[in-house]
Amino acid sequence: MILKNKIHPALIGICFFSSGFSALLYQIVWLKYLSLLFGNTTYATAAVLAAFFSGLSLGSWLVPRFASAFRSPIRSYGLMELGVGLYALFFRALYIDLKYPSSFLFHLFGPQSGLYNVFTFAVAFFVLLLPTAFMGATLPLLSFYLIRDEQVGSKIGMLYGINTVGAFTGILTAAFILIPRLGLQMTILVGVVINLLVGLACFLGGKQNDDFDNVQLREKSVAQSPVLYLYAVSGAVAIAYEVIWTRILVLHFGSSVYSYAIMLSVFLLGISVGSYICGKWVEPHKNRTLFAWLQIAWAFSILLQLVQFSRLSDTLSFVTGFFHTFTSMAQFATFFISALQLLFWPTFFSGALFPFVVNELFVTGDSIQMASSKAYSYNTIGGIAGSLLAGFLLIPLFGTQNGLLVLATINLLLGLIWGLRTQSSRLALISFVIVFIAGAILCQRRIQILRSAGIFQMEKDEALINLEEDISATISVEKKTYNRVPYYSLSVNGVNVAGTSPPLVTIQKLQAHLPLILYGASKPKSVLHIGFGSGGTAYSVSLYPQTKITVVELTRGVVRNAARYFQSVNHGVVNSGKLNFIFFDGRTFLQNTNDHFDVILSDSIHPRYAGNGSLYTKDYYQLVFDHLNPGGVHSQWIPIYSLSQKNLQEILRAFIDVFPTTYVWYINSTVNPYVIVTGKKASANSISIGDFQKALQIPAVGDDLKKIAAGNVDLVLDYFLFGPKEMSQYVANSDPHTDDRMTVEYESSRILDRQLSWWLNFRDLINYRESINSYLSDPDHFNTSRYAKFYDATKENLQGQLFVVSGETNKGAEYIERAHRLNSEDPDPMDVFVAGHN
Repeated sequence: MILKNKIHPALIGICFFSSGFSALLYQIVWLKYLSLLFGNTTYATAAVLAAFFSGLSLGSWLVPRFASAFRSPIRSYGLMELGVGLYALFFRALYIDLKYPSSFLFHLFGPQSGLYNVFTFAVAFFVLLLPTAFMGATLPLLSFYLIRDEQVGSKIGMLYGINTVGAFTGILTAAFILIPRLGLQMTILVGVVINLLVGLACFLGGKQNDDFDNVQLREKSVAQSPVLYLYAVSGAVAIAYEVIWTRILVLHFGSSVYSYAIMLSVFLLGISVGSYICGKWVEPHKNRTLFAWLQIAWAFSILLQLVQFSRLSDTLSFVTGFFHTFTSMAQFATFFISALQLLFWPTFFSGALFPFVVNELFVTGDSIQMASSKAYSYNTIGGIAGSLLAGFLLIPLFGTQNGLLVLATINLLLGLIWGLRTQSSRLALISFVIVFIAGAILCQRRIQILRSAGIFQMEKDEALINLEEDISATISVEKKTYNRVPYYSLSVNGVNVAGTSPPLVTIQKLQAHLPLILYGASKPKSVLHIGFGSGGTAYSVSLYPQTKITVVELTRGVVRNAARYFQSVNHGVVNSGKLNFIFFDGRTFLQNTNDHFDVILSDSIHPRYAGNGSLYTKDYYQLVFDHLNPGGVHSQWIPIYSLSQKNLQEILRAFIDVFPTTYVWYINSTVNPYVIVTGKKASANSISIGDFQKALQIPAVGDDLKKIAAGNVDLVLDYFLFGPKEMSQYVANSDPHTDDRMTVEYESSRILDRQLSWWLNFRDLINYRESINSYLSDPDHFNTSRYAKFYDATKENLQGQLFVVSGETNKGAEYIERAHRLNSEDPDPMDVFVAGHN
């Protein structure tokens, strides 16, 4: 649309909305790619985000210095959009080449070096500089084009708000539609198409219709307004709030990709509304004290938020009651509404500051493009400092709750500084300070926002043993009950990672014993153990002679709490001197190390949680395969609950595509929602009876297996579920789970019925059960008739467990009793209490 030789403002609004939309698509996908490259460590994530925001700030700061760009601002804006789109088109190829400098830094500095993180930022900054600088340049260009009168605040607020609404829409569209259905690369291509269309339209339209060639740009040098520095601090505070809110909300919403998307979208929505409304208000009132009162209101909104956090579990239950059926979308809507009532006012006040600051700079002498440039760039640079401040200083030193109060106090001080400068009422300012201090003291004494999370509300005979916050996560140890038996649970951000319940103890021990026996129990071996948990697996590995163990763990707090509270399963192995700890991302370590191993154990968290899906892809399994010595074994714990049948098949398809010699094991002495999958870098028929016999002859190993009722060869081999033949049938119609199509994180997060998903997957798996006979390398040493007795009895046992999982305990008990009658040597599930067989 053309109006007076100008592109209609509505069309510009659509373009800028689209720009924000595509920018968030790129941010999500690029950060995902770079996390695969540099790891999911707190340091690497902070470095990549800092690089992204640095480019935005630099682009916004630089473009007003080039007067020629404003002779046809729409054409220049179109060039920026074209530049972003073309860069994104070739990002995948650049990403592949980035593995070389990443590996160089890894070997030069080591994965635990601070210099590694510094140079990670440098590489990410180099990679993201061009497109993010183009993105940052767009606001000054469009503000110059649209704002030709004194209505600076309203128009800049509207422009900033439109772009942020586009970002809000982009984050939700990417998380809920594009990435789950199209994958990462196709999601990028959607953004590319948008950028190229917008860029071409504006470049061609601007060339034909702009009439700014003779406009005199107001570029006189003016002194920096103090409001800029205060606004930079506000940017730091805003992002620091976001970091802390995320740490708290994952305890309520969970760590799924959708939870993070919802939290970020609410953050953007509040900023957008605040910017738009304040922009409308600031012009007619000409109130220079507004900055002060917005900061003070922001501080008080945090006090209100503390109360809201303490009642969030009740809020979630209340909102859930409005939905007649509790579907995944109803759950996400519940999260969105609950997050909105928590975050709206703080983010509203944050967004409201932008049009005021731009207007303040404009009326004190800056051109509109310079004013918007300075405001955006200073605020963004402040945001970089805020993300580092919150993650590396505030949370470790003060914790999340006190961290929020520290930030609110900074808001209050910023308000006081500007209020005194603009001669606001001192009596009003002092009154607000007194009320704030009283409110903060009251909140500190009456509220504990972390402990109020639903996951920490214990039943009778249960207790929260320890709760701590470190740089990377919130770590908790809980005392719980399992079938009336007390046990301890270790959780990271509310997600269980280990415990002492019978199923967990059993799976942890077999996760060590099965792969080490398959490799050769008596052979010297080097073991890489990814994910420490309670240390139970590492302890069982340490029982084998001549074994070198490297443990790669993301969170130091996990090891610290395991050493303190889980000695019953790890027996002090943390301080035994037998383990070499590397605190780093496991996948990134494998991607860069030159070391090769005989056994690699993957003990990662459930793949439905954000960032963990990358440890269940074909690309990851290929990394493992490439770092195994000939004859080496990979073993992975895989949950069968809260995964769709499709997702489990995709994971197993990815595994067998890389490891043709794949075996699936189910520990049938307990009712448990896990399987162990082993892959050997060798030909088929690679299970040796002799190796199992040798393992049991190692006194410490034999004793450890007896603790979980696996004290002879037949009992251990009875855990075999199926091998490559039936596995190929099971996954025949599935595509492999890959880095590009990481569907499990997105699709499994929609599953609400943990028990039903467990039952469906368990039913499918046992339907493919087969005998181990055809996979033995030394069948002459095997008593096949004795094994058949175990095999037939276990068939009844598994059917019984299937009924137990469905809730039909009495029916399940009948089958388990039948299994016991067929073979009294095979123990019943230890955690199902059937009369006479406890």
